[in-house]
Amino acid sequence: SEEQTLIAPNSTKQQRKRVLLKLVDMFGDGYFKMGTLDTLQLLSTHQVPAFQYRFCYDGKWKFADLLTMSASKLAVKFMVDSVTGRVFHGPSVPGVCHAEELHYLFSPTLWGMRNTLPNENDKEVSKRMVAHWVNFTKWGDPSIAGEPWTR
Repeated sequence: SEEQTLIAPNSTKQQRKRVLLKLVDMFGDGYFKMGTLDTLQLLSTHQVPAFQYRFCYDGKWKFADLLTMSASKLAVKFMVDSVTGRVFHGPSVPGVCHAEELHYLFSPTLWGMRNTLPNENDKEVSKRMVAHWVNFTKWGDPSIAGEPWTR
């Protein structure tokens, strides 16, 4: 029988990246999408009003940096970010990470440095997202002016 390997030992960086992106898609759908879709279907069969969102804003701030950079590179990143106002990134990982919206919800200031949302677009997305979450909390409907949501 022929042995198959996911990534051959002599694979190029580009080949490894291609496999990584396919794995991200596969596990992302399996771990995150399917559970929420199943839950929404179950809720809808009992006439429970439900809304779903998918945070897909690929902004300057990247949660993937925290997952893919060593502690020393993260320290350099935070110093460069705070001193220059630019955003220094780790390996180029396209797309949006699970829980990345939490940074836009809280937009923390790390260790006394400036706010970690680096540009006006990121800040605007943060403001709109907070407005959606506040409306959902107050009224049970995340719609805001110009951005209606359907159940």
